[in-house]
Amino acid sequence: MTIFPVLLDASPGYLRTASRPGSLLLAPIGPGSLMCRLHARLGSLPSTKIVVMPTFRPDAAYRSALHCACDQIGSVVCVDELRDVVARMEASDWVLFVDPQCAALDAIDTAALQHAAMSPPTSASHLVALESNAGGTCEWVDIDDDGDVARIQRFYDQVTWPFTSGVIASLVPVPCLLTERELAFDSLRQLRAELAARGVPARDVAASGPTFDLTRERELLSLADCVARASAENHPTTTRWIGSEAAVHDSARLIGPVLVQNGSRIGERAIVVGPATIGAGAMVGAGATVVQSVVLPGVDVTPGSVVRRQLVTDSDDEGTLDLAGV
Repeated sequence: MTIFPVLLDASPGYLRTASRPGSLLLAPIGPGSLMCRLHARLGSLPSTKIVVMPTFRPDAAYRSALHCACDQIGSVVCVDELRDVVARMEASDWVLFVDPQCAALDAIDTAALQHAAMSPPTSASHLVALESNAGGTCEWVDIDDDGDVARIQRFYDQVTWPFTSGVIASLVPVPCLLTERELAFDSLRQLRAELAARGVPARDVAASGPTFDLTRERELLSLADCVARASAENHPTTTRWIGSEAAVHDSARLIGPVLVQNGSRIGERAIVVGPATIGAGAMVGAGATVVQSVVLPGVDVTPGSVVRRQLVTDSDDEGTLDLAGV
């Protein structure tokens, strides 16, 4: 039995530029890309090549960027080509889908997914993120036919509030995919529903740590903040991480946890206030100020400009997509 990892990819609107659709997997998180982070957090899986399945049509530049970001990429396929990939697997094998649209801060517990999927051994298992509410509770008001309040109930997160906000990963037996010729999905939430509609038994495993809905820009910024802060905590002698071939001008100031990826440039008198991530090949111009933001790879921050709490995507069409490798 072998478990084959398949990483979905999506292109939320906030990542799109005039020259390319944007990619969640290639978004800069920590020293490298989100894809590098997901790959590193898959647990103790056998060493197998990763399949990437974007929900958009991949072009040559996108494929090249994926292979530059991670040397473990095996193939890039669309959902209608997935069955051909699965057809080369054994009936006893499993496919582990990971969806970056719902990202966990902690490592993916593949052992818990395997344990759930083995009971019975023909079922799927889904690692799900549970909904959370402000203050950890949600109040539900029942109104009777006269419009009067009949009852007020309070539900507590992870105790009596039974709803999920997304699916982080799904472990699916190969036969469930091989026998379905028209299985189409662009998220694991949709795959979970499709499998249930086809009568595939499944069990849900609740994620224990924080999760992020990366279809929203602010959630990507929050994840980048957490990773930058954790990087600083793991290296108490410095709050910054500067990649190879990156250049920081002597007069530039890096304040707080700042990650400067490979090949980036921080110009004269520029200020970067963390938590912040400067993507590979990006340029922060002279006198520019970047505050608690994420600059995408290959993007130039205009000299003298001020960027606060945002994802910086405006780039030259010739900008590079190079990212730190795994």
